[in-house]
Amino acid sequence: MKLTNVSRLLIVIIVLMAAFAVAGWTADTPARDRITIDITDMSLNDALQQIFESTSQSYVLDPAITDLKVTAHLRNATLDAAVKAIINTAGILYNSENGVWQIFGHNGVRDAKHPSDTKSEVVNVQYLTAAELAPILAKSGKLTVTVTSNNKLVLAGAAKDVSEALELIKALDVAPKMVKTVSLKLVLKTNHSGECRLSAQGVGPEGSPMSLWFTKETPNLADSAPDIISVNITPVCMSDGRVQVTGTGIVRWTGISQFDIATVNLNFSLALEQDKPIVVASGDTKMHGDAGYDVLVRHEIFLTANVEPGEVPAASPQPQAKMPDMSCDK
Repeated sequence: MKLTNVSRLLIVIIVLMAAFAVAGWTADTPARDRITIDITDMSLNDALQQIFESTSQSYVLDPAITDLKVTAHLRNATLDAAVKAIINTAGILYNSENGVWQIFGHNGVRDAKHPSDTKSEVVNVQYLTAAELAPILAKSGKLTVTVTSNNKLVLAGAAKDVSEALELIKALDVAPKMVKTVSLKLVLKTNHSGECRLSAQGVGPEGSPMSLWFTKETPNLADSAPDIISVNITPVCMSDGRVQVTGTGIVRWTGISQFDIATVNLNFSLALEQDKPIVVASGDTKMHGDAGYDVLVRHEIFLTANVEPGEVPAASPQPQAKMPDMSCDK
């Protein structure tokens, strides 16, 4: 039978694959993952640290047996074989799941300092991060707490302490409250030259304070104070579609002269219909006019609120709003 070039190539590939298999080279156990150790009367914890230090897996060790002495001499062993060799030498128990080895003792290797009710537990953290919870759980010093790479916690200690920790995790690791997003815009208008002097806007979750802030230097008035909006507003969505807003702060601007400075202190609590500006402050301010005499400048400060599509976690961080908008649209 005459072999084609393709047939010859397939035969070569099959022979090479067989050779690699005989040599023990497989995709599951590459050479770099092989473990070689020579230990004699080493503590179990130190031995396991040597074995796991170059792997992506982790372990949690029963505090009752951390100082148990073990001896092992391994050459090019897989992680699974190395751990089992250590465990078999020590005569202890283990459980392996999702890359986490739980290693715990039995009554024969405990003493009066280590009660027989020690247990370990692997916990999937859903809403927080395992790194956030670990210091809280370990604070008492009663538990060994390990954080894995896939956002899990491994707890080890007395059964009572582990159970209490599980209840604490259940209370803390909860879905965040979702709230509506509100956009706010504050505008200062004056009748001096028909100016819209200042504007600031921002977006954030309801129920959280939002900082509306904007400042600018007044042209040609070197010694004058800058125009500024600095207001903190907390919006809350009402069942009838309106937005309740509570705010405090200041709005300040200068006139033609560097000595003309008007400041309005804001303190309000109002219910706003969406997309309908409402006046939160108004009045007259005496300023120096162009012709050298004083004039009364009328000012009005408008606030507009809108509920945006979608929801966000209530604990979302609040960016400081700093968005100048010199148009006179309210």
